[in-house]
Amino acid sequence: MATEVQNRTERGADNPATLLSGIANDLQDLIKQQLLLTRKEMEADFRRTSEAASTLALGVSLSLVALAFLGLMLAHGLHLMFATATAQIAIDPSSLPLCGCYGIVGILFGVAGGILVYAGIKKFASFNPLPDESAAALQENVQWLMNKK
Repeated sequence: MATEVQNRTERGADNPATLLSGIANDLQDLIKQQLLLTRKEMEADFRRTSEAASTLALGVSLSLVALAFLGLMLAHGLHLMFATATAQIAIDPSSLPLCGCYGIVGILFGVAGGILVYAGIKKFASFNPLPDESAAALQENVQWLMNKK
């Protein structure tokens, strides 16, 4: 590798066209590497975005299920309240009413959904899906090339 650089330098010192050609080739290599880095960074960001989106979607889904169960609980609770008030039916305190069962299931789904929604939002907030580092390096090189003229 070192002899190749020395050979290029020795040959370039004699011929300015060879020197300019070497600079152009190095510039092309640099741009190719930066574009490859940008692509890899975008792929990693896409993977993180899809993971965060799936967590968020699962959390939203569980929250919707919780809302459905809580709605059913409210309906059964109202039914039980009006049935008790109108018929004066005594409820056995040792048995759990149907609305209590719906409420417990709804609360469990709601807590799990809330945790997953919170985790999904935190994942989205933890990164920027745009390739910041690679784009900044590429912009810096382009500015450097423009200012060289």
